[in-house]
Amino acid sequence: MTEADLPAFMDVFRSVMVVFNIRQDAGVMAEEYFKALKPYPVHLVAIGADKCKSSLKRFPKPLDWKENIPRPTAEEVPEMSRTEAHEYLEAESCFFEMPRCECVLCGQAGVTHRPIRYVPDDDELKAKIGDRVILRGHWAHGQELKRWYAAKEAFWANVRRTVGKSGRHASGFERLTLPPTGTETREPGQEG
Repeated sequence: MTEADLPAFMDVFRSVMVVFNIRQDAGVMAEEYFKALKPYPVHLVAIGADKCKSSLKRFPKPLDWKENIPRPTAEEVPEMSRTEAHEYLEAESCFFEMPRCECVLCGQAGVTHRPIRYVPDDDELKAKIGDRVILRGHWAHGQELKRWYAAKEAFWANVRRTVGKSGRHASGFERLTLPPTGTETREPGQEG
């Protein structure tokens, strides 16, 4: 959806509010839902709204709504533009990471020391490059890049906690891929 779709989206949103008897101002809540559903075309958002109205017992969360938006079949997946395809193939060739960025957004977020990342727009937004179906994406900058690195660090911290709680030693592969915890007292492969 684009900003031009906002009036149509507001009509759809209000219809969902009526069905679920939500009696508050739609403004702020609709704004957040619009952001969450923005990657989808407004006509598919409306179909998802109809499915929510007929199948849910409570007002849908954004994730509920997304799950009710129809997904295109492989034949319906749109072809990427030449510019988008070039950007995706470039990202793929460098394993979705480029050298650090010193743009204003990255500077304000304090991530100019970090490589930028090519991230998916949404797990469901696919496109074709020739015969390949891929996820649409973009280069993350600024606060989005900062959130990406925070999520990555939280993921690895959780993996370290989980591996530590399991009472088992990390396999050779995990030792190679897990970032060091700083608590190792011996070299990998040493007995003890």
